[in-house]
Amino acid sequence: MSEVRRVVGVAPTSRGFGFAVLEDGEVLVDWGLVHCRPPEPERVVERALALLARHDPDLLVLQATEVSRYGDRAKRFAVLLEEKARSTGVAVTAISSDAVRRHFAAYGLTKNDRAEEMAKRFPELRPRQPGKRRPWQSQDERMAIFNALSLVITLQTSTDP
Repeated sequence: MSEVRRVVGVAPTSRGFGFAVLEDGEVLVDWGLVHCRPPEPERVVERALALLARHDPDLLVLQATEVSRYGDRAKRFAVLLEEKARSTGVAVTAISSDAVRRHFAAYGLTKNDRAEEMAKRFPELRPRQPGKRRPWQSQDERMAIFNALSLVITLQTSTDP
């Protein structure tokens, strides 16, 4: 594969997806949450394709959904997005949540710790960093931005020589 310069990571949410765009493995170009009402997979894929068209990535990194806790809608979104992205010439790869967890656990980082470390590495994310989740709370939707970036970082560090 040719040199990958711009990578887009996408992580599903209940209302859309979180994304992070990283260039040259070091520059965070764009990030955010995309919501669709209603959050039907086809509508969410349209929004994701618009994001890909805007950023023209070399690679799209998705969360592997075969073995995941995500619901049917998120799984359908991932399948559709992979198909459509490939048809437009964008290379696609999927990373499992277990691979991400193992990668960051090697550094002793929990999900909350990893968001904190990413906010240190990319200070522009600090305002989007969710607070520590209490056991009775749902995950803050903003964590999807950090999940998307985690996918990209896991891929980059696992393929670096």
